[in-house]
Amino acid sequence: GMLQLLPPAPFPRVNTAASMASPAVPAVVSAKRLTAAAAHLALAASLIIRDVAKPGAGNSVSGLVDKGVGDPQTVADRRAQRFIESSLKLAFPDVLIVGEEGDLKDIGNDESDDAVMPDLKCLDDEWPDDKDIQLPLDQVCVWIDPLDATREFTRGNFQYVGTMIGVSVGGKAFCGAVCEPYYHDFPHPVLADSAAVPGQGGGRCMWGCAGAGLHMLGSPGWTRPAAERPPVVVTSLSRTGPELQAAIDKIPGAVSLRAGGAGHKLLRVADGSADVWLSPTSMSYKWDTCAGEALLHAAGGCVTDRHGNPLTYVPGGDYGNREGVLAASSRAVLDLALAACRGMGPMSP
Repeated sequence: GMLQLLPPAPFPRVNTAASMASPAVPAVVSAKRLTAAAAHLALAASLIIRDVAKPGAGNSVSGLVDKGVGDPQTVADRRAQRFIESSLKLAFPDVLIVGEEGDLKDIGNDESDDAVMPDLKCLDDEWPDDKDIQLPLDQVCVWIDPLDATREFTRGNFQYVGTMIGVSVGGKAFCGAVCEPYYHDFPHPVLADSAAVPGQGGGRCMWGCAGAGLHMLGSPGWTRPAAERPPVVVTSLSRTGPELQAAIDKIPGAVSLRAGGAGHKLLRVADGSADVWLSPTSMSYKWDTCAGEALLHAAGGCVTDRHGNPLTYVPGGDYGNREGVLAASSRAVLDLALAACRGMGPMSP
């Protein structure tokens, strides 16, 4: 019974150009593994951000590079984006990535953090393989906001800061993760689930995917609290004028909550601390909203522009959410928000 080694078969002639042009198997990527990478890297990036600025330490946040009026970029934004992009490429070399900070090759080259191979199994306990979804690679884009609410960050309002890694498929927000580096350093007005104990702070990472639900990393029992209360409407710290107040007043019994950071406000609706985010006339960008929208969809919520149209995520297209954003915990609440904002416009920068 010795194994007979057959002589090698003649090598078939292949038209290389033709075989390259039409691969027999279309390239796919696992939604679960991509979401796992997003969760791991968002959490790891949050440690980089905390390394740059520790809560309550009277920080002057270093390395400010002004990208434009009121749009600062810090060493933390750059370090976090470089780290996330380089680490993501180790696991998914062919996935398209759009990062808020653009191409950083000329700025702060001495700030790099070593890339790490993301832990693609970190969601295995909560997301069985048979519920995984294979995504067509050519339809996938990862949208990174390494440090949402930079302006609030530079002012020391760390509670609004978040690292957002969202994945769009075919132009729609699909899965992703958000880590708030300072979540447990501050009391939260609605849920009151955070320990604002000096020295006991730290981040919280939420992840989600359409069909797999919304989860808290490291807390398998977490469930989104049911809102038995008047609707909480979260709006901008800086841009809540009389027109927006009039819209809030049209939502019966609404309680207003002011907060910084577009991603932060979207996450407050996703995690149940608010019921609706009204941003009908303020500009936000695709990297601000992709991860939070994916998490809100995973929790059963809805996101549209102020006219009720879905947001689209097209790499190489227009990255502005130019018709505003309305996000709600349910379709019924979204309908209230759309009615309240009817006729509003135009956009302010």
